[in-house]
Amino acid sequence: MRAVADRILALPEPFDVETVSGACAAELHEIGCPNIHAREFEGYPQVGPFEVVTLRVPRSASPTSIRLLALTTRAAAAVHEAELREFFTLSRQDVDINPHIPPEGMISFREVVGDRTLFLQFTARSRALTAIAVHEDVRPSPQYGS
Repeated sequence: MRAVADRILALPEPFDVETVSGACAAELHEIGCPNIHAREFEGYPQVGPFEVVTLRVPRSASPTSIRLLALTTRAAAAVHEAELREFFTLSRQDVDINPHIPPEGMISFREVVGDRTLFLQFTARSRALTAIAVHEDVRPSPQYGS
């Protein structure tokens, strides 16, 4: 899991379909997106711990600069929080708990790496990893001399 996360965090900014496809070993195809300011892509890795890779990027005229990459864990992967403690910070200071997400609530740890925030999401009771997500906020560089 750490190797996949490191590969994603090492991608050049901003995330795009080609680099994410390569890093996640999944061919991404555009799907419908309910947000008019974004495009969404999805892929299905044939092997590994992740079942679905989803990438959401802003459209060219979008008022937002945030990109989102989500990797949904295969149920058969059965990776638990205790197994990942030696590879990720999982700080109690950077945790969100939402008891209302079915079936048993959700705990989400985050690590900030530059312009990217890595989230590891676990079920609340069994502490099984459900997803890894990376939010990227890439703002255009200011134009000097214009």
